[in-house]
Amino acid sequence: MGCGFDIKKDFLNVDLHEMHGPDLVADCTDLHMLPSSYYEYIIAKDVLEHIPRLKTRSTLWEWNRLLKIDGILELQVPNVIGLLDLLTRDETQNMAQHEKLLQCLYGTQAYNGDFHFIGFTEITLNGLLSETGFSLKEIKIRDEWLFHVKAIKVENSQSALLFRGVDGMNHPGIDTETIKQRIRQEALRRQAALPVGKIEQGIEIFRSPQSCMDLKTKETWVWKLVKKVQHKLQKFPFYQLLYSVAAKFKGLIPKRYEFVNLNDLLPYQDEDFIRNAYRAILKREPDSNGFNDWLSRLRSGQLNKIEILGGMGRSEEGCKRNVKIKGLWLRYLINKSYKIPVAGYFIRVLTGIINLPKIIRTLNAYQAFTDARLAGKADREAVEELRPILAGKADREAVEELRPILAGKADREAVEELRPILAGKADSRAVEELSATTQDILRQVSEHRLNISDQQRRFILLLEDVRKRFPEPLSHEQIKSVLKEEDHILDAMYMVFEDRFRGTRAEIKRRLSVYLPHIDNMKIPLHPPLEKGGWGDFQTKSEKGGVSILDVGCGRGEWLELLQENGYRAKGIDINRVALLQCRELGLDVTESDAIEYLRGLKRGSLDAITGFHFVEHLSFKTLIALFDEALVVLKSGGMIIFETPNPANLFVSSYDFYRDPSHTKPLHPDTLHFVAQDRGFVRTGSYFVLDEGSDLRLIKSTEWMLSDINDYIRAPRDFALIGYKP
Repeated sequence: MGCGFDIKKDFLNVDLHEMHGPDLVADCTDLHMLPSSYYEYIIAKDVLEHIPRLKTRSTLWEWNRLLKIDGILELQVPNVIGLLDLLTRDETQNMAQHEKLLQCLYGTQAYNGDFHFIGFTEITLNGLLSETGFSLKEIKIRDEWLFHVKAIKVENSQSALLFRGVDGMNHPGIDTETIKQRIRQEALRRQAALPVGKIEQGIEIFRSPQSCMDLKTKETWVWKLVKKVQHKLQKFPFYQLLYSVAAKFKGLIPKRYEFVNLNDLLPYQDEDFIRNAYRAILKREPDSNGFNDWLSRLRSGQLNKIEILGGMGRSEEGCKRNVKIKGLWLRYLINKSYKIPVAGYFIRVLTGIINLPKIIRTLNAYQAFTDARLAGKADREAVEELRPILAGKADREAVEELRPILAGKADREAVEELRPILAGKADSRAVEELSATTQDILRQVSEHRLNISDQQRRFILLLEDVRKRFPEPLSHEQIKSVLKEEDHILDAMYMVFEDRFRGTRAEIKRRLSVYLPHIDNMKIPLHPPLEKGGWGDFQTKSEKGGVSILDVGCGRGEWLELLQENGYRAKGIDINRVALLQCRELGLDVTESDAIEYLRGLKRGSLDAITGFHFVEHLSFKTLIALFDEALVVLKSGGMIIFETPNPANLFVSSYDFYRDPSHTKPLHPDTLHFVAQDRGFVRTGSYFVLDEGSDLRLIKSTEWMLSDINDYIRAPRDFALIGYKP
């Protein structure tokens, strides 16, 4: 990355400036044309400081995308603390030393791009690498002001996942051909005549798509000289002015030329020779008229291969293509000298005598080749006579191979006896498919059984309720009770939906355990407030059994079960009867009720805590306001609320996963929920992201999660919680 003039062999050399002669001219912060997880080693010396600070993380993620797992990233960046230390030393207290050190800090600024946007400390460097999927392997300090770092890739790039698809899976559509096509398009945009450049081991060399000749490129001696002079002049203060003037004439300097070796073309014969001569010298497929003309001259002996290659190279089109053929021109001049009157005859004879051993060797090779071809030919008529006979014969060796196999065969009667038995057998693949289908059917049967039993129970209750009142007329409350049963028709289906997509009980209990410390540390006032707006002393609740907790929308009861296991007295409410039935089977204290109606039926100041997990996103905004108002009334002073909901800061949650549940209304922004709680009278409120990284399960303030680029939104925790207290 940012190779400059330091072109490394067997590496893909990338630089923003074509004047350095890299293999690929590109911005190293965006290398979408290169394959993901392909490279084993990336070197970026004196590069990262030239990238704007806000793009540092995305650039490291891009380099992460290119590397294989366990690939190495080697960096060299300025050490800000080291430079400041050097600036304060006694031996550097002069104008020349300070200018030199400031140049190290801010860049030479000799040309566009040679500016430093950022410096590093060991802490920031380690933090950036950790955040972008690297593990620091080695860090050294060079010349007292440079960090030399080696890091190992331990995690795949999320920006790469976003690039491949929002599903987070590897996208099979991006293959080598697509990558090569993108590289060709980018290179053609930058330069009308594409030079040959190696991209990487395993990726083909750039050339005309129709060409099969392996054209090579070389820098011209003029361009090499210009680069050396430029490199020497960079340290002088007048370099920027000189470069701005010289850059206008850069296009006039020939940089590279293409060439092919003569010995690569001569082995081809007849039509193949003419066709490959076109591809190598003119870089196109032959037109029919030109092809036939050159071929007829070659076959008639009017021209030999050397003269044809020279003629193509000296043509008007050949001069424009400017492809050199190494080893051609001396032999071409010798061939042209044969046409000089009188002297040409003697030159031809002398050349023939000199090349006589080679000519004899070539004739012998052709004779051996012809003999081998003729020896393999048989008389056509004899072959035609033998063909029907041979078609009916079996090879003797094949018969001998079959003999022991046939000897082990069962007689026809035994085979007939086994046939009906074998016909009833299923192969292993059919058994596996049948097993998978059976498991799926059993799961569906279990779900339908739960649904049917619930429907039967409700139907019986409905009949009993109706039977009690006949033949008396039904009251308004009785009709309302009958119609209310309609709200529970889908209860069983929703619980099946929860079981499939919510997660296992053990997993949900593990996630909810993050809130136990907040319940354990909940404080209540020893005395009532001293005055309006004042506060008394506080103590932590020591008797868990005396803490009254209500869980609204308790669902399957994972939180209630967790509280009960930790010694707390908790009650749950829900309107899903199937969920409540499961809770009662576990011995949990639950009631069927609407949350707002239940809260309005409680005494003022009767609860220590109200919780709701993945509940508030199901409510309308008006109902949400009512929930906070009623919670404030029934909580004791110092009582707590905890409401967890999907986090819209996570890109996948807000744009995709949230809408999996059809009963969700809309995502709630952390700031919105925080504002509503404060507006309705709660204090010490805070929004917390639920960070779940396996063994690392904790709450972090939403304000501490930086959302500066797309990767921060992708990696954001999937849930957040609002925690607040009653004054």
